[in-house]
Amino acid sequence: MWICELRYIAAYDACKLLRTTGIPTKTVFRVITTRFLCWRPPMQASLVADTVLALMGIDRYASPQQRPRVAVARKAADEWLATALLVSQQDRLWRLWGLHHLGGDDEIKRSVREDILAAQQSDGGWSETSQRPSDALSTGQTIFMLCRTGTAPDHPAIIRGGDFLLRTQYPDGSWKFESHATPVQPFFDNGDPHGKNQFISVAATAWATSALLQSLPQLD
Repeated sequence: MWICELRYIAAYDACKLLRTTGIPTKTVFRVITTRFLCWRPPMQASLVADTVLALMGIDRYASPQQRPRVAVARKAADEWLATALLVSQQDRLWRLWGLHHLGGDDEIKRSVREDILAAQQSDGGWSETSQRPSDALSTGQTIFMLCRTGTAPDHPAIIRGGDFLLRTQYPDGSWKFESHATPVQPFFDNGDPHGKNQFISVAATAWATSALLQSLPQLD
């Protein structure tokens, strides 16, 4: 429920902002419908992820003239992140990523990391939520982000997660992710494997590959 409420609040605020710029009403609602009402898990289903990515973007690319506004935005975002519920694996992972790259309390970072590790399933993988089975996208992303934020590649959980990925890889080298998002456009086959699951499976394969690379010696 709280996610739905936040989506509609965000849509309302965005509507007010866009209307003041003179953009046609039809365009306004098309943008809002696409961005806020098309909730497409796992990659577009976390306000924590959206917030962290937005902060990283404005922190990196803001002009000197924009820096005072960036500071205001950062303060507001930090306050929201401090109280945001971490419901899904995406929420937890992006909270950890933000704490690592943007700075934050070490104790909070440790706690979030422990929650991520505790979410590992009995088969060694991770899933989007506790109600869903382990999948390559969640597992690969988890291993990659854990290792890049300080977890050792030889940690038992990382090894078990890597074993899950090796077991579930397809003979052609890919990993399959079963899409459960509502389609927003007619399907067309781009030549990748797994039929109507091919688009999200490309992302799953990329995360799984990136995860397994963490076990290799890192080049300077």
